[in-house]
Amino acid sequence: MIEIRRRIINNIKNHALKDAPKEACGILVGKNSKVEEIYECKNSSESPETNYVIAPSDLLTTLEDLEKESNDIIGFYHSHPTGPDKPSSIDIDRATWEDHSYVIVSISDKLSISSWKFQRETNKFAREEIKII
Repeated sequence: MIEIRRRIINNIKNHALKDAPKEACGILVGKNSKVEEIYECKNSSESPETNYVIAPSDLLTTLEDLEKESNDIIGFYHSHPTGPDKPSSIDIDRATWEDHSYVIVSISDKLSISSWKFQRETNKFAREEIKII
């Protein structure tokens, strides 16, 4: 289970709407599966309408900031402007952070959000519960 504050859920949804029709992306930061903040990132993909790549400079900045804090990277989020809130085949092929949460927000019909944990052993995502706090 991942715990996310309601205001952070709203920030993720707003980021997705703001960046549409491109996929929005960012980093989830906190402790013990409890998201305390997000880092909005630039999508540096060559095809940002259908996939995302977190800009390496944004990931580096986040890692540098975390060295000064007591938080960790819990996972990542991105949007699906025209698809469902579940991992696409591209998401599965590109996932690398095992046991980290991947939050996906869909804005295609209505705003919906889900979270998934990547398991390298099976090369699949397992759905995880989101507890809004």
